[in-house]
Amino acid sequence: MSGMEWVVVLVPVIAVAFLAVRPFVPVKGVTDLSAEAFREKWLAEKNGLLVDVREQAEYRAGHIPKAVNMPLSRFDALAKDIPGDRPVFLYCQSGMRSKMAAKRLAKNGHAPIYNLKGGVLRWPDRLA
Repeated sequence: MSGMEWVVVLVPVIAVAFLAVRPFVPVKGVTDLSAEAFREKWLAEKNGLLVDVREQAEYRAGHIPKAVNMPLSRFDALAKDIPGDRPVFLYCQSGMRSKMAAKRLAKNGHAPIYNLKGGVLRWPDRLA
């Protein structure tokens, strides 16, 4: 293969690898916590805001008690009302949407932010 042919092959491979790994890369200002650690931290924080970023139908089907619903599809508009110094605890079904929401908050300088690793699927308690 010539040099140009290698470039044509390698660029798409590198792009796919980057996109596959990107969701798992740690985000500065965001702490991923196991369900146990998430619950302990949430209970210890008196001013923390617990946010379910799943869609409304998912939230209505069952959510962690005291969580407010801010669906990822409307998150940017709804998150404007979150005070920047208030700890935010985010979760979704599997942890991917909440990680995306956490990235958006972190990008805007919000801190601290906690993400439930594995999402509500890992939550051991009964949902409301």
